[in-house]
Formats: sequence, C-alpha cells, structure tokens
Amino acid sequence: MSARTSLYRTRAFPLARLRGAGESDFAVPLFGAFDARTSTPAQNTLDRAILSIKGLSLEYETAERVVRATHRVNLDVYPADRFVLLGPSGCGKSTLLKAVAGFLTPTEGEMLLDGKRIQGPGPDRIVVFQEFDQLPPWKTVRQNVVFPLLASRSATRAEANERAAHFLDKVGLTHFADAYPHQLSGGMKQRVAIARALAMQPRVLLMDEPFAALDALTRRKMQEELLALWDDVRFTLLFVTHSIDEALIVGNRIAILSPHPGRVRAEINSHHWSHDSGGEEFRAATRRIEAILFDRPPENSVPRGGAGGLAKKCVACVE
Repeated sequence: MSARTSLYRTRAFPLARLRGAGESDFAVPLFGAFDARTSTPAQNTLDRAILSIKGLSLEYETAERVVRATHRVNLDVYPADRFVLLGPSGCGKSTLLKAVAGFLTPTEGEMLLDGKRIQGPGPDRIVVFQEFDQLPPWKTVRQNVVFPLLASRSATRAEANERAAHFLDKVGLTHFADAYPHQLSGGMKQRVAIARALAMQPRVLLMDEPFAALDALTRRKMQEELLALWDDVRFTLLFVTHSIDEALIVGNRIAILSPHPGRVRAEINSHHWSHDSGGEEFRAATRRIEAILFDRPPENSVPRGGAGGLAKKCVACVE
C-alpha cells in the first residue's frame, strides 16, 4: 500500500444512490466492496473531523430574486484529507468554499472548524484562487509569501523569512525568490500562491479551481506537484473542480454536488487513483461518476430497492 493510501480507512458503502426529479430510481454498483459490519474505525485523530458542515444552505440576491446556491449540505473533512467538491457549473461548489473561508454567511446550518463555529475569515483557512492576479504585483515572490505572516502577526520577520524560504523550496521556486509576478508563468504564480498559503500553516487549505486557467500539460504537472507536496507536508485540503479526471487524481474523497441548487448527491472514496491509473478501470470510474452527476442510470444499474436494499443514503466507493 502506498504512502498516499495508507493514511485512510474507508468511510463508504459500495452503492451510490442517484437522486433525480422523482427522488431515487437506481442503485449504482461502484468499484470494490466494503462491508460496514466488519469495518473497525481507527482509534486516532484521523477519525475526528477537522471541518464539519451541517445542514448548510447558502443564498445570494440578484436584481430579480433570491437564489439558493446550496441546500442543506452535510460534509465532514478529516485531518490530511484531500477532499474534492465536484459538480457542474452553478452547483454552488465555489460558493460553499467561500463560506468555509468565512466570506459568506449561511442562510441555515453551520460550519465547525475544530469544533468551533466559523464566523468569518481567519488565518486557519487560506484560499488559493484560480486567477493569476492574486499576488500583489509590486512585491517579489519572497515578499508575497512573507507578507501574510507579518500582517497576521503569525510569525516574526525572521521566522517569516525562514518559512518563506522553506516553502519556496518545496514548490521549486528558490531561484525565483527575488522575481516579480509579471516575470513568472501562470504555473509559477500558482506555485507562489500555494507556498504562501502553506507558509501560514492553515488548518485547512482551500483551493478554488486553482489549475483551471492553465494549459493541459501545465495543469497535469501542477496536479502532480500538489500531490508530491501533500506527500511531504500532509496538509488538509478542500479542493473545488468541475473536472472528473482531476477530482479522481487529486482527491482521496469526493463529494458530488447536484446541479443548482447544490446538494450532496454522493460521496466517493478515490484515494488510489493517479495519473498512472489510466486504462478501462479509470474510464469506467469516470463514466459512473458522470451517471451520478447527470442523474442517469449507468451500465449494470440495479432497480431501486435491489441489491438487498442497500440503496440508502448516497455514499459511494470508487475502488
């Protein structure tokens, strides 16, 4: 078992429930088997959620009406999780991330970080956005990483410089520490943003489609570098994407959100996939996730109530 998979115990069932206009019509067999009767929880801190989202509904106003972005979402993120929010455009996944960051106030429900209600932004949650202009252009790479540490009084100047040097080395930008953002490529700017976020040592790193604006080759390289960095640092990650392939590769757990308003349609364990997976098994996984996303029966679907009545709350295991 690889280092990337050994940290987790499975928290899922082998069937997913599809929810359509008429509630549930199909139980979807997914990969692997999991017997809840024989699974024994690990008695350590990995079993205590670092982030709990309970019955969370989010709304925003337009000129014409009030729009509900998410509806009664329930999620738990555990230490060192790479938790992905996957869904189509407009499903509220980025809105949900902004709420966790403390930028939005819930209409109902609550969010708990280490058991305490989230009531606003804080240095324990740092966001990496997809836009390349998130770095102040008048500051060098080093200064961009150091600044939030000093502004939040999280470190002395000497400590901030030491942390900046450490994480710039982790993302391979030591030789660009004195460069300015306009001198960097898009991928390098995102590396700076990641180094800046990790230098703050947040409880949860929040990433809102951070590689969406990159070309395909750079995006793949950044995914690989993020996973290598996670192998080294073991941070807790909440990651937003609308790419099924990226979700399977980056995440160890995936929450699949329905179209507007966003509800949790399924939760999937995906910790063993990588860029090296490929093949028919990986393509089959993407097809089954597509079936859940777009509310259609996949191949080998089972009628509702079949499979021994296991089509219960929508939790799934793609293994």
